[in-house]
Amino acid sequence: AEGEATALARRFRGAVTTLAGPEATRGRVQAAAAGCDLLHFATHAVFRPESPEFSYLELADGRLSARDVLRYPFGRARLAILSACDSGRGDFARAGEMFGLPRAFLQAGAASVLATLWPIEDHAAIGSFMDALYASGFATHEAQRQAIAAGVHPSLWAAWVQIGG
Repeated sequence: AEGEATALARRFRGAVTTLAGPEATRGRVQAAAAGCDLLHFATHAVFRPESPEFSYLELADGRLSARDVLRYPFGRARLAILSACDSGRGDFARAGEMFGLPRAFLQAGAASVLATLWPIEDHAAIGSFMDALYASGFATHEAQRQAIAAGVHPSLWAAWVQIGG
């Protein structure tokens, strides 16, 4: 997770607010989120199928649940990257509408969400996938195409889905 934060800071030199380790608190995330065009969470996520609104991202001082996300100002974000296991999962429990972390970020104003459908490893190939994603202007399909061309195992790139516009 901290490797992704370091790579982002290196790539976007000075145009990035990095909250890593003990600095990644709920309050700091909320304060920083208001002015961000891109949100990138590299952490642990837990999907709760029985109560998807309580699915969460793990922060230094506790959980950021899907329900909490709805109260955060993510309206400027073009993209929210949820680099965590199962971050893209949701449940169709409510009148055929899917709810989970991606929908919460979309409802909170993010234009698009990049998330995973199954557990992902903290693996060197994930770093390569993220580098390709940043270099392509956040074109998920291009990062996946490069991973395929490089012979990366599908379990490391196929989990990623982009939701929203």
